[in-house]
Amino acid sequence: MFANYPDILTTKDLQEILRLSKGSALSLLNSNEITCFKKGRKFLIPKIHLIEYIKNSCRKSGLRYNELTTNNEPHNRMEVM
Repeated sequence: MFANYPDILTTKDLQEILRLSKGSALSLLNSNEITCFKKGRKFLIPKIHLIEYIKNSCRKSGLRYNELTTNNEPHNRMEVM
């Protein structure tokens, strides 16, 4: 998932992936809804923590997150439970 992104994401990456404003992205990070760390003034987000956040969000909203693998490429699908 998110193969085109580095393992450590920036706030800009987070905004792009989740289609959020800068303020909404910072709110998620400051509230620790997405686990991250700071280096100086920059937030750095391990990609695995973003994936966990998405999985948890799917569970809370009643969606099931499935990972399908075809041709060694992971494909993702969300289904209504």
